[in-house]
Amino acid sequence: MDYLIIRVALMAQLTSFCIRVRKLRREATGRGIWRAARARKDPSTFTVVFEDSAALAGVFIAALGLFLAERLGHPAFDGVASALIGILLAVVAVVLAHESKELLVGRSADPVVSEDIRKLTESHEHIEKVINMLSMHLGPHELLLNLDLKFRGTFTASQIVFVVEDLDNAIRNRFPDVFRISIEARAFRGQALLAPPASSDLS
Repeated sequence: MDYLIIRVALMAQLTSFCIRVRKLRREATGRGIWRAARARKDPSTFTVVFEDSAALAGVFIAALGLFLAERLGHPAFDGVASALIGILLAVVAVVLAHESKELLVGRSADPVVSEDIRKLTESHEHIEKVINMLSMHLGPHELLLNLDLKFRGTFTASQIVFVVEDLDNAIRNRFPDVFRISIEARAFRGQALLAPPASSDLS
């Protein structure tokens, strides 16, 4: 009877785990399963994957403890298995609390995403350098982005607005999760970005 219960639990947990992993594999785009789950910034996704993994480990530990207790005739193995499962559950609780806390206090964008945004920004013909970039997730698909930029040459305020709008559209089209962008154009090494009108408008 004990083995039947373990078998049913194993099948149920394995089914749930495989369904979630299969979905994440389609969204991983070259990243590992765990990295893809964390990158989604969705607590429910990471929670399901991590809990199912821990549940599978717990079932195997219970089965091993039961097998050793019956095979060797020492019930202590069953007790040790129970203790290990308790420790496993405690580790799961700590990890999930850490993940949830990061999302509550505001987690920055994935380093890969941040680097892609930096490369896209610096590839713009009128942007020389990203001086500083800050990001914060306000939700699974809500990324707040702040860019401090150095422009190529000097422009009027109206010209800078034109460049900023163009860059804003490029970032939003490439990264749909960026729902709000703040772009700062400040003096760099003592040179003001605002200057008399250039000979021709930006095009």
